[in-house]
This record gives sequence, C-alpha cells and structure tokens, in this order.
Amino acid sequence: MDIDIDLIRSWFHLPGFYDMWYSIQERYENMGFQDDIPDDVRIKEYKWITQQLRKYISRQENIVLGHDSIDDMIEEVKELIGKAPEYGSSRQEIVYNIMRDSWLIEIYRGLQILQSEEE
Repeated sequence: MDIDIDLIRSWFHLPGFYDMWYSIQERYENMGFQDDIPDDVRIKEYKWITQQLRKYISRQENIVLGHDSIDDMIEEVKELIGKAPEYGSSRQEIVYNIMRDSWLIEIYRGLQILQSEEE
C-alpha cells in the first residue's frame, strides 16, 4: 500500500483563527484561565497561540514528511512527543504547549492507524 501523503499532509494544517478560537477558549476554561480577561488581552493571547502552533506545525510537517515510510514517520513523532516540553509560566504558553502536545498525539495516532492498514 502506498503512503497517502495528501492525507498525512492535511493533518499539518490548522483551521483559521476564528475556528481555532473555540478550541483555545475551551483549553482556557479547562485550565481555569477564564477569569476577567479583557477582550483585547484575550485576542492577543489567542492570536499568539495560533501563530506559535502554525510555526511549530509547519516546521514539523517538513521533518515528518521527509521520511519515506510510515514507520520512520512514527519514530520521528515519538521522538517529538518524548522531548521534554518547555512549559512557560504564562497562560498562553501553557495552553500553547498543551495544544501542541495534543496535536502531536493525534498525528501519532493517525500514523498508527495508517500503519495498521498497511499490514
């Protein structure tokens, strides 16, 4: 079975900012960060998170898709998951890192499904 590179590539694209808003807001609520954040601060933090995720995912797309097999892609993602996260102390840094880690786990699961379909 050939690798469905277009399917895998689609996992490396985030929705637009306004679609991301709800995911970020949910993370803020789950972390108890929904205090009285003024709207201008909230927008600034949410945009920062979205921008950082886009940068990170873009870099990882080139690295992961640079491999020729799903097994190698899985190993690459496992290494990324295994790296100690650099959690910051601000709300936005914490939420960014949690969302980044969640995204990596989803990529890993997707690759495992494709791997099992190959067998």
